[in-house]
Amino acid sequence: IPPKGTPEEQTTAIQTTLDRFESSGFNAIFPYFTGSSGDAYYASTLHATRVYGERDPLAELIQEARHRKIQVYSVLCATVCGNNAPAGILKEHPEWALRHPDGTLLGYISPAHPEARKWLATVADEIVRNYQPDGIILDYIRYHNRPLLLDPAADQRFRASLPEGATPEQEKQLMQQFKEDELTELVRLYSETVRNARSETLLGIYSWGPHVAANHQIA
Repeated sequence: IPPKGTPEEQTTAIQTTLDRFESSGFNAIFPYFTGSSGDAYYASTLHATRVYGERDPLAELIQEARHRKIQVYSVLCATVCGNNAPAGILKEHPEWALRHPDGTLLGYISPAHPEARKWLATVADEIVRNYQPDGIILDYIRYHNRPLLLDPAADQRFRASLPEGATPEQEKQLMQQFKEDELTELVRLYSETVRNARSETLLGIYSWGPHVAANHQIA
C-alpha cells in the first residue's frame, strides 16, 4: 500500500492485491501493523510515527479481506525498535533499551523491563480492540542476536539475585535463565492481554526454529 499514494491509489492497491490472493487460493494474510523502526502502519495512539499519517488503510485492508473471506493476522515487531540505535518509543524511554556491550543503547526494547512490557502489551490491546483481527503474530519476540547488556534496572535485579560466590560460568547460566524467564513473562502478558480483549483471537510467533527455544542468546 503506497504510503505517499492518493486514497484512490491506496484503495486500488488493496483491492488488486487481495483479488490476486483470492484467485490464488490464499485464505490468510499477515500485514505488519508495526515495523522494526518503531513506527506504526495503523492508526496508533501509542506511536509517535504513523506511516500513513491520518489515513488508516489497514482498516480498509481488513474490511476488504473479510469481503473475500480472507483471514487477517496482524503482525507486530515486538522488541525491535530501531535495530542498532533507539527509535520510536525508545526515544521517549531510553531506560527501556537493551544495550551494546560497551553500554551504548540498542534499538531493542528490553523484555526484562516491566514498564516496557506493559507498553508492548498495550499496543496489542489497541490493535485487537480496534481492528478485531483473527490473530496476532509476534515478530522479533526475542533479544538481539548479538552480545548485549540488559537495561540497567533489569541488570540490577539480576545482580541482586546472584548467590554469593557465584562463578563466572554459574553467572552465565543464571543470566541465560533470567533472560528466558523475563521473555516468557512478556509472552504471558501478551497472551493475557490479547485474550482479555477478544477471547477467540489466536496468538502466534515468528521463530527461526526449535534450536533457539533454549540456551541461545536470543533466549
